[in-house]
Amino acid sequence: MSYCQNCGNELEPGHNFCSNCGQKPPQEKTEKIRARKPKNKRWIKISVVIAVLIIAIAAVTIGLVIGLGSNNNTSSNNNNIYTVYPTDTYQPPTQTYPTYTYQPTPTQTQRTSLSRSPFGNCQAMEQYITPNDPSVIAAMNDILNSDWRWAYNDFHTLQEWVAWHVTYVSDSVAHGQSEYWQLPSETLSLGTGDCEDFAILLCSLLRAHGVPPEDVYVGCGFTDESGHAFLFEHYYYGQWRAVEPQQSIWLELFFGDLDTSGYSTFHSFNDQDCFSGKPTPPAGVYEVEVGYSFYPLTDAASVEFQGYLNAGQVVTGSVEWYGDSGTTYSWYLDVYNPDNSSAIHWLGTDQHHDFSFTTSSAGTYRIKIWKIDYLPRVVTLEVNPPDWSQE
Repeated sequence: MSYCQNCGNELEPGHNFCSNCGQKPPQEKTEKIRARKPKNKRWIKISVVIAVLIIAIAAVTIGLVIGLGSNNNTSSNNNNIYTVYPTDTYQPPTQTYPTYTYQPTPTQTQRTSLSRSPFGNCQAMEQYITPNDPSVIAAMNDILNSDWRWAYNDFHTLQEWVAWHVTYVSDSVAHGQSEYWQLPSETLSLGTGDCEDFAILLCSLLRAHGVPPEDVYVGCGFTDESGHAFLFEHYYYGQWRAVEPQQSIWLELFFGDLDTSGYSTFHSFNDQDCFSGKPTPPAGVYEVEVGYSFYPLTDAASVEFQGYLNAGQVVTGSVEWYGDSGTTYSWYLDVYNPDNSSAIHWLGTDQHHDFSFTTSSAGTYRIKIWKIDYLPRVVTLEVNPPDWSQE
């Protein structure tokens, strides 16, 4: 039995209005249930795949950053590198990298009177490159066996580690002297140094890795007012270049090798040699990077040399593409007579090619090397007689 909600009168069954007050009783609400449209399972799967990819990329990125920020065998508590250096209050870190704790070797026990400002004394300068130091060897092995180095070759691995794990601190702040060279073991222990300390450490690590002494030097460049230390390297690139040990290789990709054109004088040294000037190829040897090629949209990339020759001279030479940078497509060697007629035209894929010709008349001859390979490649031209200039 139901009753009117307005007056309380009993409602007669089947009537839509109250017989007493005429009020229409409220009708019971019926809930309309709508069937839900099933979701597209294809988009669910795609969303899951995208989420997994994002998580994987984030994990790799975080792992690389963590790897660069800490050594594989060294705890984060031992990465004692200062980020703020109050003037005249800097105290060297008391903790050291356990693996790299400095232990004198028999040859180093003779260095008790080692000059801390040795520039100009070649014998003293050479003693700062220490490829046989156990702490340098241990550091080199640990670095090259690190999990994060998968993206780098050996040279870039060592370069990147030095750039990330050594913090620049001037000699006046760290040692209270205007000039104070550190041994590589000391730089490894402190985690700080200035420009020559970066370069000395990287050179020592490369030498410990087996890079020949004739292929890597610490370079010092000077202007009238200042100087800077860096690295001269030939082994990995096939062409002498200046490298900034304080700079990550990722910056190097954008800004290129260190520009040394502003320095008027140079000095180079390692543990075996020391001399004024920059390391250069021997006479008659020319090492050049042949740039990008967008052939056939553009002309093939090329490099050209010119030299004056007398009539009847025999010219011998060779062209070689450096190491793994060898071309993957055909390349050309052309030699032109003074009247621009062809003395040699060769086409092939050999990574090394010898050539020779006899001059027909006196004049300026041209040697031109072309490539249609897209990427830059380093090529070495060796020619006798040796007096040629790059155009």
